[in-house]
Amino acid sequence: MTTQAQKIDADIAAPMDMLLVNSTRSFASRIVPNGRWARLARSLAAKPGVVADRTALGLRRLRRGTVVTADPHDPSNASRVLVALRVRADRERAFAVFTEQIGQWWRPNQLFQFRPGHTGTMAFELGPRRRLVERYADGTEFTVGLIREWDPPRKLAVGWRQAGFRDDQDTELHVTFEPVDDRPDETRVVVEHFGWDRIPPESAARHGFPLPVFQLRFAQWWREQLASAFGGA
Repeated sequence: MTTQAQKIDADIAAPMDMLLVNSTRSFASRIVPNGRWARLARSLAAKPGVVADRTALGLRRLRRGTVVTADPHDPSNASRVLVALRVRADRERAFAVFTEQIGQWWRPNQLFQFRPGHTGTMAFELGPRRRLVERYADGTEFTVGLIREWDPPRKLAVGWRQAGFRDDQDTELHVTFEPVDDRPDETRVVVEHFGWDRIPPESAARHGFPLPVFQLRFAQWWREQLASAFGGA
């Protein structure tokens, strides 16, 4: 019988779409030095499309469907997850799809549930409460986080919590919508998620994964969410 942990490992080890990691194989060995996580990190770093050159992380050079994890030795980016997708929509439309239609395109994942055992509908709520919320069929709801920046069609930022977080634990999601040179009908949607170094591995949200492995899995999940939102564009 396959255990949940085995299913998770198999999912992580599956080929990723345009995965770029700011590391070499030796770097992967240093950040996850021992055991099965080391083998997994090295195998991910060795996949086609992996970039060791740090200059390749400039957003203007990211290709369609790119998934990136930031350099953990940079204090400002210690646990940032970065995902970028070029979509066939202008900035206004892309911003509207991401925010107004999130309840339609959001795909729950049992690894990243806000409330264990609950699957609801996501919504950005403006007005006095200004928050991202998940609402459930039984009439209850969970506040994922308060909106910290709302600048359509350029950018939004929102807090991001899960039910198991302590009061002093928090992460933050930034989403920017960048114009594409000479292509007014296209937009580069960039998701940056900060703060996972503040969540310990033993937290239910981390599933015991070392931070670099968790970042890779979380980045791939965000890539799948953006593909859902924009039709795999």
